Amino acid sequence: MKKLRQIIGWWQQKTGMWGILGLWVPFFAFFGYIGNGFFFRPLLSMFSGEYFRVIADGYFTRPFNTVQACNAMDQPSIFKFLVLFVFFSVIALTVSVVVRLVSDIRSGKNYFSFAIPYIFILLSALSILVIPATMLAHYICAMGSTPRRIMGCVFIAVCVIVWIAASVAMLWRRRKKEIADTVEMKSGRFYTPELPLE
Repeated sequence: MKKLRQIIGWWQQKTGMWGILGLWVPFFAFFGYIGNGFFFRPLLSMFSGEYFRVIADGYFTRPFNTVQACNAMDQPSIFKFLVLFVFFSVIALTVSVVVRLVSDIRSGKNYFSFAIPYIFILLSALSILVIPATMLAHYICAMGSTPRRIMGCVFIAVCVIVWIAASVAMLWRRRKKEIADTVEMKSGRFYTPELPLE
């Protein structure tokens, strides 16, 4: 464990903000390649206003397409988009935790090198979740609620809470004064829990 912390400390000192940005590259390359960039397209459609134009065009006044209620992965269904959201979220949160653990984000540049890509990932995840949430809302408006549909609403709400809680944990950083206050004398040497022993 001590050796690992020394390696992480060396990485932080030698690479800085560029090392943090480099750690994000495989994630964005992977999700940009598979699905021809599908996982980032919902967010772009919201920025462009395309999603809101569809809603404003009377989406909820149209008959509900029952294909969206099936469990098929080859159809634009609620189940399919929830599976894609979970797939994206599990990988995104895992990568984010790893990048956060090996990054020293106390300085401004390093913090923003981590925070900006992470916020983009957060918004991408939530924009993917908006698709099945919109479909489910249309489903309930058109055909009423059932225990299974209510469970779907609860699942979506829990996913949002998990992402918000994870984001608070990821983006919170200890200021230098707080870190200095935690320095303790251990075995005659200064020891800080977040820094490797020198």
